[in-house]
Amino acid sequence: MSAALVYQYDSWSALKYVNDTSQVGETMSFLDGLIHVTSNALSMMVSYDNFGDNVASWTYPATERDGFWEKTGPGLGLDPSTGLNLGFPSGLKEDVTVCKDGKCGYKTVQDAVNAAPEDNGMRKFVIKISEGVYEENVIVPFEKKNVVFIGDGMGKTVITGSLNAGMPGITTYNTATVGECLS
Repeated sequence: MSAALVYQYDSWSALKYVNDTSQVGETMSFLDGLIHVTSNALSMMVSYDNFGDNVASWTYPATERDGFWEKTGPGLGLDPSTGLNLGFPSGLKEDVTVCKDGKCGYKTVQDAVNAAPEDNGMRKFVIKISEGVYEENVIVPFEKKNVVFIGDGMGKTVITGSLNAGMPGITTYNTATVGECLS
């Protein structure tokens, strides 16, 4: 499904450069609808894989903006003055630590990701990344669920990759600085 989605999107993108005839416009409109349907089908497949046939548990992927962190205890992640969810749980303890000198466990973020268990259930595997610039591309295998990165702050902990689609043998799919591998 993901390959079909990429093919459809690439076809739609390429049509932007053909011409502005009504036939091209209609084809782009058709592909746009097809992309939405394929995206929904892919989402349903992932939900089925993650949650089984209990359709009531299928939800959109949540982000920090949606209050991604579940409340697992009283007041966890809540601002006491406003009662609003801050999006980050208090009391989260790291399982492993990454630091530039390697004296704390791991020298690279990828090594720490590789140490994460493949089936951690609902428990989060927390990787604390100490201050520094980590020049690497990090791939989180799909089987490694609930992997969490915590840094020392914006501008203090930086992960930067340098892959681009113009490099020989590199596709756009492989250029993410931190990404998930589906295979």
